[in-house]
Amino acid sequence: MVAKKKPDQDVVQEKTAREIARGKLLAAGILSTKRRAPKGTVALTPEEILELGRLAEGSPTIQELIDADRGTY
Repeated sequence: MVAKKKPDQDVVQEKTAREIARGKLLAAGILSTKRRAPKGTVALTPEEILELGRLAEGSPTIQELIDADRGTY
C-alpha cells in the first residue's frame, strides 16, 4: 500500500529545538555565521597544538582536577 498526500492538503513542518534556538540567536545578533579565519591568519603547527594542550608546570594533574570537580579529593 502506498500513502499519498491529497493535493489540497498543506504540509505543516515543526521546527526542531535546534532550529528554534538558532533562529533566536540569529535574531539577537549573537550567532556566528562566519566559519573562516580572518585573512592573514596562520595555521598552528602540530607542535603548537600539542603545547596548547599541556598543563602549565606546577599545575594540578588532570586526575586531581577531576577529583576536585567531583568533590572526591
